[in-house]
Amino acid sequence: MTLFDVQSFREYAYLLTVAKALNDRKAAGEEQVAIYLQDPTYTSVCKEVLSRDFGFRIISGYGAHGFAMVDENTLVAAHHPNFPLREIMADIARPAAMCWPFWGKDDFDRLPTRNKVIAADIETDRVRAMLKEYQDVPIPGTRPKNNTRQSEFNIAWLEEPFHDSKWYVRKSKVSSH
Repeated sequence: MTLFDVQSFREYAYLLTVAKALNDRKAAGEEQVAIYLQDPTYTSVCKEVLSRDFGFRIISGYGAHGFAMVDENTLVAAHHPNFPLREIMADIARPAAMCWPFWGKDDFDRLPTRNKVIAADIETDRVRAMLKEYQDVPIPGTRPKNNTRQSEFNIAWLEEPFHDSKWYVRKSKVSSH
């Protein structure tokens, strides 16, 4: 098992924990938050274990099929996608929660050019408007790199789930009775 295998296991555990916490907030009878996974590199064994043993819903292959499944009962998490995921979410859905790298426009502007080439998923005005419907929620035990000085960065932190990401949870709807 490698460092990255451990990180994946921890990330799956975090996803299950966040989904459970979101489901615990729901009233009896409400639809539960689902976790869909889409990774074209999953083997048949990975797919079977993740779905049968842990309840993840696997979306096969490449493409946009997964986006059509996102709704208010979905948890969306992505690590450095090479497409504008945030823009897509701002256009098509308002998931229960989202997790993605913390880059805002200012963070992006400070990146070296070599990093900008792969950074297609950046915050825009539409994304910032969508995020007003969400609360930025720190996950206990994580230490995002943006909160540390570069000299304090420790390679072991890469082992922590979602080490460079923020979680956004949709704000509760308040009844207007």
